[in-house]
Amino acid sequence: MRIPPPPDFRFEYWDTRRTPNHSITWLVEGLLPKGCIALLSSRPHAGALEFTAALCGAIADGLDFVGMATAKSPILWFACAHSRAETEDALRLIPPSNDDSPLRFDPMVQEYGEVGAIPLYVCYSPLQLDRQETLDEVVAYAKSFEAGLIVVDNLTACTQGGTRHDGHRARPFMRSLLEATAQCGATFLLLHHLAKFGGLTRPADHPELASGSHVLLNLESGIDKWKQRLLRLSANGSGRYPSRTHFFRVNEPGRYVSANPEDEPIPVGTVYERTLERLNNHPKTVNQLCEENGCYRVSVDMAARQLVRAGLAVHGPKRGRSFTYLLAGAQSAYDDAVRMAKRPSPNPE
Repeated sequence: MRIPPPPDFRFEYWDTRRTPNHSITWLVEGLLPKGCIALLSSRPHAGALEFTAALCGAIADGLDFVGMATAKSPILWFACAHSRAETEDALRLIPPSNDDSPLRFDPMVQEYGEVGAIPLYVCYSPLQLDRQETLDEVVAYAKSFEAGLIVVDNLTACTQGGTRHDGHRARPFMRSLLEATAQCGATFLLLHHLAKFGGLTRPADHPELASGSHVLLNLESGIDKWKQRLLRLSANGSGRYPSRTHFFRVNEPGRYVSANPEDEPIPVGTVYERTLERLNNHPKTVNQLCEENGCYRVSVDMAARQLVRAGLAVHGPKRGRSFTYLLAGAQSAYDDAVRMAKRPSPNPE
């Protein structure tokens, strides 16, 4: 006997001829969409706080962030995990704005303060984001400030342990965040931690926190070949949101430039010319030429080999396992200098 479905079920006919909507309104072009939930996870002391401050400074001022266009929007920042001093140290890295227009500030909100001359408002009061009444207040403030981004620093300090570890509580919490995003039109940027599970690195706590987010941003910090700090930001989007990987080099605190370890930032012809200019009568290893040229080892090694094939340079004596190079025609002068250095000094008597 066929049992009819419960009366609470409602089915709709899906017409495959409907045109899918793939258009995305970006808050940060190619990185952060508008009206979504983004989970930014990183290991402790990986630079997520400084990175978020630089990102918010660009959004609040309407400036490009590492070559990516931003939509100028006010920002609400809930600083619950880090101390006021740590948060202010990160926010001080934001350069001052060139826009002298006055800000619209709500005098009824006493715990918010403006940073510099950009619409970035910071709250240091405790926040319990998994309470519906608290979330409703956040939505009301977001509408009042017309905020385009809400930063929650961080998810551990703003939610209860059961919400993060229990899937039955994490799922309704992420659904409430989604409804709040639809009401105020702002993007929620949730800062969290990375953890290892079975050899895989993913956001800590329950997987429902990750599956309920539209964009997962994993920030990893390392050192590149030039002993400079390199950030790897993996953006994994769900549905129509794309998945991309960005590399940023930290030249100085709060200053990021685009980088890609697989690409050569200096044209090959320039590396060839620089390598030829820096060769002289003294043998130099590839590592020495790399430091002087400011480019990758593989490019310098290729340029040095091309110079040898062209007859403009010759191989010098090996230093350990590394080859040395010097200018063509300078080998005899170098050998003479080595023989003079090895010759015993004359007897002073």
